[in-house]
Amino acid sequence: MLSSTLHPNLRRFSINQHQRIPKEKLVIFKLENDSYGVSITQVVRVLPVSKIYGEFNEGRGLIQYEGQTIPVLHLELLLLHKTPTLTDEYLLICQLNSAETFAIPTPSLPSVLDVPKDNFCDVPEIYRRGPLGIAIEKVVNLPDEQVLLYLNLDHLLHEY
Repeated sequence: MLSSTLHPNLRRFSINQHQRIPKEKLVIFKLENDSYGVSITQVVRVLPVSKIYGEFNEGRGLIQYEGQTIPVLHLELLLLHKTPTLTDEYLLICQLNSAETFAIPTPSLPSVLDVPKDNFCDVPEIYRRGPLGIAIEKVVNLPDEQVLLYLNLDHLLHEY
């Protein structure tokens, strides 16, 4: 039988174990009605949109960033095959594992969210066959029955 002095220690241990669930910081942005996330480790900076050069129907453009010319990829055109409906206000400057840099335009200021690792789920196979294909690495279940699509930027760029 457990003594009364031991029992509170056991409860405290189980609460501390629950609080130690690893989390990942994600940068969240919206396109149309969906929320997308990328690892904060791949985000270099968020900037207000200035001039995007060479924009064509393929969903690509160019900007000057810190003395470099880097590509801008409109995800709505590339992945969803839709013309962006809103004016883009911000650029999410991202860097791949290969150190290649590019920008993703977003209509609103991205946010940062700590997400417990056990909220990440595999993408259903039938969904992978859709237009986003391999670019969606995981599905993240958020409170209030919301779903976040976690992008693998390396796969995304290699597809296009």
